[in-house]
Amino acid sequence: MQLLKNTYFLKVIKVVFPLSILIVLYIEGKKQIQSINIALVMEKIGNIGFFSFTWLMILGVLAVSTMIFYDLFIAMGLKVQIPARKLAIYGFSSNSFANFMGFGGFAGVGLRTLYYRKYAGNFPLLLKSVTIILPYMLCGLSIFAWWIVMYEWPNRTLLLNYPLLKLPLLIMSGYLFFIFFASHFTKSLQTRQQFSLIGISILEWFFAGIVFWQISVLLHVDVPVLITFTIFFMGAIAGVLSTVPGGVGAFDFVVLVGFASFGVYEEKLVALLLLYRLVYYVVPFLISLVIFFTFMFKEKAWKSLLPEKRSWSILCHRVLSIWVLIVGVLLVLFPVIPVIVRKITIANEFLSMEMMQVSQQFSITIGITLLVLARAIEDKVKRAYYFTFFILVFGTLVSFSKGFHFWEAVLFLVAILLLYFSRTHFYRKSSQYTFVKGLIDGVILLAIALIYVIVGSLQISYIQRIVPKRLQDLFSLDTPSLWQDVGFGVLLAIVLVYFGLFFKRWKESGSLFQAVLESDEFTAQPLLPNKPIYFYSSDQGNIYYQKWMDNLIVMERGDCELDSHLQSVSLCQNFENEMDRYGFIVIITSVKEEEISSFRDVGFQIIVEDDKIYALSNNVPQIVAKTNIKWLNRLVNKMD
Repeated sequence: MQLLKNTYFLKVIKVVFPLSILIVLYIEGKKQIQSINIALVMEKIGNIGFFSFTWLMILGVLAVSTMIFYDLFIAMGLKVQIPARKLAIYGFSSNSFANFMGFGGFAGVGLRTLYYRKYAGNFPLLLKSVTIILPYMLCGLSIFAWWIVMYEWPNRTLLLNYPLLKLPLLIMSGYLFFIFFASHFTKSLQTRQQFSLIGISILEWFFAGIVFWQISVLLHVDVPVLITFTIFFMGAIAGVLSTVPGGVGAFDFVVLVGFASFGVYEEKLVALLLLYRLVYYVVPFLISLVIFFTFMFKEKAWKSLLPEKRSWSILCHRVLSIWVLIVGVLLVLFPVIPVIVRKITIANEFLSMEMMQVSQQFSITIGITLLVLARAIEDKVKRAYYFTFFILVFGTLVSFSKGFHFWEAVLFLVAILLLYFSRTHFYRKSSQYTFVKGLIDGVILLAIALIYVIVGSLQISYIQRIVPKRLQDLFSLDTPSLWQDVGFGVLLAIVLVYFGLFFKRWKESGSLFQAVLESDEFTAQPLLPNKPIYFYSSDQGNIYYQKWMDNLIVMERGDCELDSHLQSVSLCQNFENEMDRYGFIVIITSVKEEEISSFRDVGFQIIVEDDKIYALSNNVPQIVAKTNIKWLNRLVNKMD
């Protein structure tokens, strides 16, 4: 459970999972799109006529309008009076943006908070209300997933030829149960409210399917209605799980292979996909843009969109930690992606075989190095800032030696800019690398290695067909060779990361821990009997603590003035600031009731567990803080 609650681990999953889906689907789907006649596609679109196209646009707008009920739910939950006309307009705009931009619906959260801020007096409650509906937006699709399971499983069409689709189908089938299970513990919504949101979600996805079906009818796609809806919902499930805008790639792949198995021409299918995206995504988005700019002009809200220098730096740092993960995954997989395979055949005109072999291996090594560095970047380690800058510059140079892949260089340059704008956030001298973090990184690297081997194995026949024989030595054309490539990359990355982050870093942090001698006066009972006791001394008093993984457990605060809890809190603040620079999490035990407000005033969060009060820095994510305290209590109780 601790592995699943780790915020860094969840962040990696959110990056690696959709990228893996897109790459595998691209490799499998390229067979379907190689022979498409674009001129014939445009002819098919033109043949539907003006009135039919107008009807489709109206239907697309109506389908998106069903999501306005989400905004009605928010208004009722906040108990605010928003004029019905404005609620409909703002709701349509927010949902159109969320549909078009994707990313799990979070694109609409910002617009809703902007539109409804003046109606809601309590901003934190507004933010909670607009985010709490997001998980329920997929519940309708989860119900349709069960319908697909019952319809498709006995008489398999898609699942027979593409068993890979079983995974997203099973995930989405269990999603509804997961949401109910999670809400049972969080108690964030009443059962009646949950059923209301599920009903809205069913309405939303049903109307989206109606739009898709109507387009297929107008294009004369001769497939039964139930099959059309089955293929649409299967594509929607794959698209949603990929988290990319509009499900681009995953949705298209499922639609192409699904209808192709019923003998529908590829040109008709591409026309179907283009029209669906146009009337359900693009047209509502353009309308919502007009609404957005009108609102900004009337309300004069432009200044609220321009972040301050500090806010901009925070935003860049948050994006950077995700961006480095994306670049790392792509670099590892680039050598086996079809586009890069073709680029290498071009690079052979300019570069030697040895140079290309080295650059291929460097791509894997740099990718793995960036995956490991992403943790240090998230931890705001100053040494990681300089080392990442060096790796990114070096990676930019290497990208031009692997077939002049322009977009790879762009990925590096964007990362360099994000790194530069977030430079003020790198203040720590080091971060603590524990066994749990090592285990998590091991799981991540193993997963990336598996993806590399799977994608590489899928590409072997393609490489043998498309790449000249004299260049095939550049590629690993069997599974053991693929494992050897990634293994060598991991070893090189470990060496680079060691010298970049860990070499000679213990010189300063080692002096932080001054052990308590037996002759010293110490009254508190050690929480961990097998661990040594250390002390921190300043003009304000002494702190006695023990080290547990990357946590420092404060047991006693001594030598402070009698009943001066302000001085004691200030002492803890100074101690936390000092230890935070080395990546330690300070847990202050035995916090008194009268100290709670003082701790909160100086930037601590208060956690109550088993009738005991603990204080931790606000820099620590609350889920991490609660998990650490629970594990600490279990460990202490076990030793008693």
